[in-house]
Amino acid sequence: MGDLAAQLAAKFNTEVPLDADDSGEAAEGAAATSTGDGKKSAKAQAKADPRAGADPLLAEFAALVEDVAGVEAGEVTRESRLREDLGVDSLSLIELTVRAEETFGVRLADKTVAGFGNVGEGLDHLAEHRSPAE
Repeated sequence: MGDLAAQLAAKFNTEVPLDADDSGEAAEGAAATSTGDGKKSAKAQAKADPRAGADPLLAEFAALVEDVAGVEAGEVTRESRLREDLGVDSLSLIELTVRAEETFGVRLADKTVAGFGNVGEGLDHLAEHRSPAE
């Protein structure tokens, strides 16, 4: 299984700790560090976003979009549409969905994600369904 994790990590340019257990404790620790290529993690980027105080969920999601799709976090607003306005392609949308699920502790069905008209609708869904510990 370690080979699969390494292949996925290489494909999606992320770090996957080989000692991660099903509880995700090791993965959470890795998420707070750099990505191994000198870039800051999405969580660290979100803290640096000036919008983090007013809308921390937007700042954290915008950092994920920047990390996954290369779109500047400052361009991501609640009114932005991922594909039309920000140019997020299908593969990046899949990766973004997986990373959002991991980051926010919310399961996102493909049908649900397809129904979001803009980033704000997705963030509202995340806020509503986020686990209390987050």
